Amino acid sequence: MVFNFGVMFGAMMFGFLSDKFGRKKSLVSALVIQAVVGSATAVSPNFYVFTVLRFIVGALEQVRAPLSMVFVYQRRVQ
Repeated sequence: MVFNFGVMFGAMMFGFLSDKFGRKKSLVSALVIQAVVGSATAVSPNFYVFTVLRFIVGALEQVRAPLSMVFVYQRRVQ
């Protein structure tokens, strides 16, 4: 459930950020941060840290999924 709230938050925030800073920068930074936070989730010391990290992973998922589809689509069109 926390993951889903993160996805909802990411949908509201990261569309604006990708328009402001560019899609490629947003995608690469989101992938790096998601890899670090996802790895930290595996070794989280308690449940509270785990839920915060899962929220962040969910928010970053909303950057990765739509932007990667846009890049694939743009490659096929050009």
